[in-house]
Amino acid sequence: MTTPLTHYQYRKIKGALAIVRYTTYDDADHVFSVDQVTYQPGEMMRLEEEMTAALDCGIECLVITDQAIEDFSLFTGRLRPMPGSPE
Repeated sequence: MTTPLTHYQYRKIKGALAIVRYTTYDDADHVFSVDQVTYQPGEMMRLEEEMTAALDCGIECLVITDQAIEDFSLFTGRLRPMPGSPE
């Protein structure tokens, strides 16, 4: 199973590169913890490193940003399609 990665493009996020919500689950698939990190402009490398590590450890990532998905090319192959969208 791949770790879920969801991207939302929201035009009203100003002054931040992205807000990422990291969610971990216990063995029974119950939410164990949720952490939210705001990444500032110029922190793309930090975002990529932290999200890659999280995804590799099975931590779900939800990205809210005003950036296009193409700006996050490192993760395009790991994105979860939104319901109703073509895969």
